[in-house]
Amino acid sequence: MRVAITGSAGTGKTTVAKALAARADVAFVADGLRRRIEDGLVLGRLDRDQLKDLFEELYDEHQAELALAARMRGGAVSDRCCLDFLVLWLYHGLGDDDSRTAGLAHRAFRDLAEYGAVVVMPWGVLPPVDDGAPAANPWPQLHFHALFEGMARDHIEGRRLLRLPRDILDATARVDWIHARVSGDR
Repeated sequence: MRVAITGSAGTGKTTVAKALAARADVAFVADGLRRRIEDGLVLGRLDRDQLKDLFEELYDEHQAELALAARMRGGAVSDRCCLDFLVLWLYHGLGDDDSRTAGLAHRAFRDLAEYGAVVVMPWGVLPPVDDGAPAANPWPQLHFHALFEGMARDHIEGRRLLRLPRDILDATARVDWIHARVSGDR
């Protein structure tokens, strides 16, 4: 089982991903960007080259942790997927570097095949929580979400792309819904 829980900040990704990993008895792969922000990283203080380096580093780190989890635990639930890093790259306006953008896009589209399912959490249904994640302003989060959704529709096979219904707000109910759809993906 390799399942990614994705969506913009403030959608409940981390909570659901941790709980789903525990229920499925597989590893949880944390969001490296969130870890860095919790440790004091301020994205706005990075210049363009530093952002590019960061997103490529996060991509490599995520894919390595996912592969290790699959070997050691037979699977993983990850907070984000490889496509998130390409979306972050584009969201931050880094597409002007044609060579690096093309390289990251190629890797992201190729590596999407490693996931049995990618679950997109709905934007704008949970109240904001001050948990250290950058979700205070919902409009940039909607921008990220829309960009991710568009790329996901184009690059993730239909049956592997799951959209959590907007009316499922309870964390346990969210895990139940996802688990029912991915539990055979071992």
